[in-house]
Amino acid sequence: MNRLIAIALAAILLLTACGAPTPPPPTVFPTLPPPAAATVQPPTAPVPPPTRTAAPATAVVETPYEVATAAPTVASPTTAPPTASVVYMTLQDFVIVPDTLTVPVGAKVIFLIKSAPGGFHQPYSSFPDNFNESGLFSAPSGLGDGTSYAYTFTTAGTYTVRCGYHPAAMVATITVTP
Repeated sequence: MNRLIAIALAAILLLTACGAPTPPPPTVFPTLPPPAAATVQPPTAPVPPPTRTAAPATAVVETPYEVATAAPTVASPTTAPPTASVVYMTLQDFVIVPDTLTVPVGAKVIFLIKSAPGGFHQPYSSFPDNFNESGLFSAPSGLGDGTSYAYTFTTAGTYTVRCGYHPAAMVATITVTP
């Protein structure tokens, strides 16, 4: 009986091993060398041979011609229109980070608000020497943790930014360049 089971198992193993499909061989694609870079040579004008003139006392003087060559023309580079940039300032822990920033005209500054539970920040533009609003921008009051306020600067200049809740401690300067 054991012998019969052993023969049956051997037959099953043999059929299983022989009946499994073999995986196809990996496909190999030839790798071509990269194309050679084409170089364009500017046209050259033929250079005539120098003229020989006889001088007294049998001296030979060579007078070469002045040859004008075509100078290659170089296309003027085209300037892409400026792209607006986006930069971030964070109001957190009684500071504005970074406290100085330089951006081009058209840049959008996003003020990220990070505060403790129940804490608020309110970025606004002020005059450099006092807490009064300059009127350029003022975020709504009550911005809590995880909120943000964005302003796009359209005029070059230097602007002071303060927090409406902590104007003495939270001060930053944004310089907008043309």
